[in-house]
Amino acid sequence: MTSGGIPQLLSFFGVELAPADLACVKSEYLASTAPKYFALGVGVAGGRTGHGPGVLAHNAPDWVLANGTGIDHLDDTVIPAVIASFGACDIPVPGNGG
Repeated sequence: MTSGGIPQLLSFFGVELAPADLACVKSEYLASTAPKYFALGVGVAGGRTGHGPGVLAHNAPDWVLANGTGIDHLDDTVIPAVIASFGACDIPVPGNGG
């Protein structure tokens, strides 16, 4: 994961953290078993390769989309680990009464 991965992900959801909180969340996330590298954007999963319409993840079986080894649903792999990182750092989860 690049140093900007977690801030970019949080920014996507409109969440900003103080530098110390961000460092804690990143450290906890990296210590988890969640994917260390992930892509955010349109077409990043192979949907715009010139080989016809569709997105690679849309055409993959569900078991592949939540195993943490490739094309995964963000909400099945990365997001739970980020939320757990907030808890481990004693930071209220935004939008969850925090």
